Amino acid sequence: MTELSDKLSTLLAVAWLCPLLSFVIAIFNGFQWSRLSRKAALCSVATIATGFVCSATALWMFACETHFFVEDPDRHHAGAVFAGSFYDLAKFGNLKLSVSYYIDSLTLTMFCMVTFIATCIHIFAMGYMSEELVEDYHDHQAHVHRPGRFYRFFAFLSLFCFSMLGLVIAGNIFQVFVFWELVGVCSYLLIGFYTERRSANVAANKAFIVNRVGDFGFIIGLMILWTYTGTFFFSNAGQEVVAPGLFEIVANQSAVVAGQNANPALPQIPHVLLIIAGLGIFGGCIGKSAQFPLHTWLPDAMEGPTPVSALVHSATMVAAGVYLAARFFPVFTTEVLNVIAYVGCVTLFVAATIAIVATDIKKVLAYSTISQLGYMMLAIGVGGWGAGLYHLITHAFFKSLLFLCSGAVIYGCHHEQEMPKMGGLLKKMPITAFAMGVGCCAIAGFGIPHTNLAFSGFFSKDAILATALAYSKINPSHSLLFLAPLITAGITSFYMWRLWFYTFTGKTRDHHVAEHCHEVPKIMFLPLLVLSVLAIFCAWGGEEGVLYGLIAGSEPASCAISNVGLPSHDDVHHSHDTAGVLALSSALLGFALAYLLYCKSVISPAVIRDQLSGLYAFLVAKWHFDELYDAIFVWPAKRVGRFIAGIDKHVFDRAIHGAADGAIRIATSNRRFDEIVVDGAVKATGEIVSALARTLRVVQTGRARQYVLFLAVGVVVLVSAFFGIILPN
Repeated sequence: MTELSDKLSTLLAVAWLCPLLSFVIAIFNGFQWSRLSRKAALCSVATIATGFVCSATALWMFACETHFFVEDPDRHHAGAVFAGSFYDLAKFGNLKLSVSYYIDSLTLTMFCMVTFIATCIHIFAMGYMSEELVEDYHDHQAHVHRPGRFYRFFAFLSLFCFSMLGLVIAGNIFQVFVFWELVGVCSYLLIGFYTERRSANVAANKAFIVNRVGDFGFIIGLMILWTYTGTFFFSNAGQEVVAPGLFEIVANQSAVVAGQNANPALPQIPHVLLIIAGLGIFGGCIGKSAQFPLHTWLPDAMEGPTPVSALVHSATMVAAGVYLAARFFPVFTTEVLNVIAYVGCVTLFVAATIAIVATDIKKVLAYSTISQLGYMMLAIGVGGWGAGLYHLITHAFFKSLLFLCSGAVIYGCHHEQEMPKMGGLLKKMPITAFAMGVGCCAIAGFGIPHTNLAFSGFFSKDAILATALAYSKINPSHSLLFLAPLITAGITSFYMWRLWFYTFTGKTRDHHVAEHCHEVPKIMFLPLLVLSVLAIFCAWGGEEGVLYGLIAGSEPASCAISNVGLPSHDDVHHSHDTAGVLALSSALLGFALAYLLYCKSVISPAVIRDQLSGLYAFLVAKWHFDELYDAIFVWPAKRVGRFIAGIDKHVFDRAIHGAADGAIRIATSNRRFDEIVVDGAVKATGEIVSALARTLRVVQTGRARQYVLFLAVGVVVLVSAFFGIILPN
């Protein structure tokens, strides 16, 4: 296994560092290539594609060497873990800082997913960002002319991929935090890419600041874990190291609580602090994955170019939060899992209701992302570790497809994003319409139960709802954790098919948009077709398929301290049929409602909007979260800032300016004051020092005997004083 570990770590290291190489080349050679060169894009595509080849090779080697394709359980080792260090940075006592790796089937699957989707998005971006090659490009939203910056976009995109891959392969929590923050920096650069737009700058700042709120809790959690465990490493699996990793320490503590065989010499974390640490780490996940109540930044992040939105919403930033929650699952107590489940439950429902009324095509997909991330968090919270990550992978494929399709629509309609101005685009953009239809079927979860004739979202969402149903049977007081995602499945189908019907069917609503609408070039629709295939087939076989097997192979044995209240695999299996039928029924009902309202116009949506005007206004205002946060945090901060600025301006500035004015007036109005007082004081000081020097010069005779005599007399005086004062008796 050591040889396999070396091969896997080398391949993943190459896949990880390739995007960094592209970033360095683009940044330092950008001035030579100029803003008008495609070389930066070609370099980025080549490096990220190389990363995918290395990742896929590593996954294949892992599957073959661990006998993943062999059904004999005695030879099946899909749960194998390899941990080690690439490079040791420093050592401070027991604390060791290093660039390390933690490789299991989840790591390899994530590497393949990130690099493949990023490759498709890079290729699509070569066409979408082609207008940046124009030296004097007119920004349709900012209404200004600006120079192209083609190479810089691909440089940032490459750095983004490098950061995400570094987070996935990290073998210690220090390295995780470094790349966690680097992912945030990259998102700031890409969301605010159009620097001339004030809205883009505000959105970038909002994303950065909101994520810092969550990261504050993340730091607290890491500090608690380090304080009590004394290690940053996840595990010592596969290493010739005596010191246990974080997972071994928590597992040993769980064994102590359960009365099983355990090592009492290993450190233990107080239960209360373990809860606080888990909540703190989950706080960081809330920020990155835009969960309630830190979800408000993600819709505003649509200010970035659409390829950025596709990458952020599918394979990188928001996926990082779910991935980290899954990676830290062995550390979470059941109390923390309950919080995770309910945060995910609230998030998936709230975001879905807002998406119903959104009219910006990218905003609909943004709220859809928040809702689907809520599903993943809910699954982790109710013990469905494999189901949550299963949905993470399938969602990455169909959500990247949906965002690239929206980018194609925006590109084809000359940067128009409002769906009420579209309509009837099916004839002019048939390829895009087909690809987006596949994405809608996948996210809605269409399929035929008990068969493989289903889209990928059917299998993963079915796994989540089955886990939630099994959990609610064991814990009847938590039945909301099943009912809310079941209802939201219908809402999801409704707003996604509303988007498709609104955009591609019906009559043209804006003739100016329709006249200039056209299908995207081949370099843009080829990635759509490839992702369409994966949106259908990536989950082939369901829980008996390859994808789920790879994910489930790295599933932890349990959460920290206790597994009480979590459903077993048998419980989930018995709930699959019921959950699958109910989920499909809900999705079909949502589709039928969208079809009747927005395709056949049986009932006018305007009539419903007028009848429910209060609810409609509430949802359009996004549940008033922005106004609430503005009233609670922003407005008081501004008031305090103005108060302090007033003190600085009217007290300190006036005092300093008054003193300066007084000095100037004295210096300019009365020269004799300067000559007599100021100069006199300086001269007097000099004369006093000079006189003192002349007096002391007498004792400086230059005779060594005299100095020795003075020294001896001084010693006698000090000794006499010591015995007379310290020892008077």
